[in-house]
Amino acid sequence: MSNNYFQFKQFIIYQNDCGMKVSTDSVLLGCYTSVSGVRRILDVGTGTGLLAIQLSCETDAEITAIDIDESACRQAVRNVEINRKENQITVIPADFNSYEPDRKFDLIISNPPYFKSGSPTRSTTRDLARYTGTLSHRVLIEKSQELLERSGTLAICLPHQTADEVKAIADQAGLILTRNIYVYPKTGKACYLQLLFWKKPVAAVLHPAVETENITIRDENNGYTEEYRNKTRNLYLAF
Repeated sequence: MSNNYFQFKQFIIYQNDCGMKVSTDSVLLGCYTSVSGVRRILDVGTGTGLLAIQLSCETDAEITAIDIDESACRQAVRNVEINRKENQITVIPADFNSYEPDRKFDLIISNPPYFKSGSPTRSTTRDLARYTGTLSHRVLIEKSQELLERSGTLAICLPHQTADEVKAIADQAGLILTRNIYVYPKTGKACYLQLLFWKKPVAAVLHPAVETENITIRDENNGYTEEYRNKTRNLYLAF
């Protein structure tokens, strides 16, 4: 059974009421996301509130966290309160498909549903978090493009096998891919995850070269690599 909570160095995340628990994917996405100059952040599909709380430790920006699952929202609210982030993070039960905020955002971040379809689990909340039935990748991209300020950033993580399709959608939407992180589970294993960062262009511009980087989580002896330790050192108690 999963633990009811996950203790980080700077905060704690309770997760017993969420379909998706704390994951390496979200932690890495937060670690690679720049908040320099960012004033307003939207966390789409916040779940436990992990990404919102993680980023709140790096910036004073105003953060809005939304989720279609009301039980996840209640969990996120409790985590925000436990970590004393009420003055910075607002949690809203909302469907991103119809979400209409009164202002735009400098950064939209999401660990979205990964899969178009699959075998239902025993948990409705887990199915909401895993499958794109309630939030398609196209809607995520196109709606984010609408809600971003000029020169704003969209940051998401996706399975390696899905990433190219979503990159094509983002290209059609007019977003410019600026950074692409390839994540490998272990030395000698294939890439399983991509961290993707797009910019909303200020004007029509030529696409710049995409900054690419690789990170491997575990070495051949199944220990954590030094690069992974360095990237997550401010978060994990073990490092």
